[in-house]
Amino acid sequence: SARPALALQRELHVEYLRQILSRDKSLPKSFACLNAGRPWICYWAVHGLFLLGAIDELVGQNPDDAAAMVSFLDSCQNRELGGFGGGLGQLPHLA
Repeated sequence: SARPALALQRELHVEYLRQILSRDKSLPKSFACLNAGRPWICYWAVHGLFLLGAIDELVGQNPDDAAAMVSFLDSCQNRELGGFGGGLGQLPHLA
């Protein structure tokens, strides 16, 4: 018997990724233990939106969220040592 075709539920994925990025400096409860991984979570959410063709929507519809994301990532950058830490004042790492 033939398998039913799988359908990507694009709008649900886009909405989920937008919710992750629009949090006011807090992560969903399921990610709270990953606070030092916020730059990675931000990266994967933005990359997911890019792959879904929704990155322009994020920036165009939510410029404040996009600016806050850039500001957060900028605060994670260690200009002395290079690289990014998991948050403000954290040491940069490769993990």
